[in-house]
Amino acid sequence: MENVSTSNTEIGKPLLYLDHNVLDAFTKGNSDGIAKTFKEKWQTVYSLESLFEIKRSKGFEAKFTDLLRSLDALYLDAHLDGDHRISDRATLERVDPWIKLQELGQDDIGSDLVTAMKLFALKMIGGRKDLEFKEVIEFQREAFSKLMDSLEGQLSEMDPQLVNGYIREMRDKFSVQLEEMERVLTENHKDGKDFEGIKAFRKALEVSPLELNNIQSPKVIEQIWKIISSNEIYSAKNLTLETAIGIATNYAYQGKPFYLFEKAFTVYGFLNSVGYHPDTDVTKERRFTASSSDQNHVAYAGFANIFLTMDNRLARKAAAAYEFLGMSTTVVNLNDSLNEVESESNK
Repeated sequence: MENVSTSNTEIGKPLLYLDHNVLDAFTKGNSDGIAKTFKEKWQTVYSLESLFEIKRSKGFEAKFTDLLRSLDALYLDAHLDGDHRISDRATLERVDPWIKLQELGQDDIGSDLVTAMKLFALKMIGGRKDLEFKEVIEFQREAFSKLMDSLEGQLSEMDPQLVNGYIREMRDKFSVQLEEMERVLTENHKDGKDFEGIKAFRKALEVSPLELNNIQSPKVIEQIWKIISSNEIYSAKNLTLETAIGIATNYAYQGKPFYLFEKAFTVYGFLNSVGYHPDTDVTKERRFTASSSDQNHVAYAGFANIFLTMDNRLARKAAAAYEFLGMSTTVVNLNDSLNEVESESNK
């Protein structure tokens, strides 16, 4: 993605997106020396996901924001389209990272729904076996109802008939979706307490992790598809690669194409699901959160020229996703060398 504009600043250097594990390592070393070197060669950027990671550090927030400040890092503000989807455009803002961090949570409308949807996602990969499907879906129903109540109150000064009609339509649509979801899940998996999710899916693929992890670039995803496409999971439905990944048809927004941001997010998730250098223990809440955060970082880093990480698994999946989508972002594993970063910036 190259649709990055600037605000209150001019950029003449390659954009460098730092994974949180890199920031974490830098806070424990000579950050002054690092900052000087980085500022000379690259323009460091950070995203909303970076701020969420910093917020979760609990007690170390200032160390991270101080580091970003010393790097003269710019905030990568991804633009939302009319459907509130993250588009392929972003603005770089020169703003104090501590101020951006404090803005998180000031407007928490919808936060309960986000939490409920994350819980559902965790359940669908095989986590939270203590909960039944109907309980997880009920959490979503209650959170959505709370969100609609809040919106109704905030829009009360507008035309009451228009607002009530809109809110009623939203409630009805969401209710129908949840009822259908619960019906399908309980018919196929009963109460869901024994639901294995991603573990069962990988077992059904009948492909060893070693076979997938030995695949080397180029065309990693095409090679994976050649191995798994003959499996009944895909062959019975005559699926194409794009359909299997989930980027062929935008069912949520009929007639509208996927943005590259969405595609990068989805392709990375596909690689994790089939078992290509997969994240471990994702059915545990802490590891699920970390894995989901990695997925978001990969999508955001697509706006930059270089994505620097210290996570070997993430680096492999991110590089494969960018290559498949024809994205120009270069993934560099700091565990290997910084030489590639420098050579990339000199192109």
